[in-house]
Amino acid sequence: GLVPYSKQPKILRNWLDKCFKVLTPYILNKKLKVHGFGVGNPELMKRYPFYSCDSTSYLSGGMFGTLYKWDSQHYKMVSGFHYSERNNMLNYNISIDTLEGHQGRLEHNIKEFLAMEKSITYLWKQKGIEWVDN
Repeated sequence: GLVPYSKQPKILRNWLDKCFKVLTPYILNKKLKVHGFGVGNPELMKRYPFYSCDSTSYLSGGMFGTLYKWDSQHYKMVSGFHYSERNNMLNYNISIDTLEGHQGRLEHNIKEFLAMEKSITYLWKQKGIEWVDN
């Protein structure tokens, strides 16, 4: 997985640049699907044409009270605020009532990560890479 390198973005990016330089022709010919094991960072998903990725970041709402909000205009995940920071929630149109419990925060974060997936999939489609499963 790539998680151990998440705190070393320059090393991770250099390594992935080398990998995808070799892999991209196979990806473009639809002969290879690359999975980003432990990749939840939208910057990596925008830079590299992963077929799929997985991350447990969305779980932090229930575990630590962290909330995420997908910014589709800038293709970035706004994160790092705690559900108790009510002003931040209101600034991002996050309903306080639905986020008071673990379940509500989890459901909220799942929706935001699904919105991210949809946006980045569309971005890659615009770049000519679209995954169609038979």
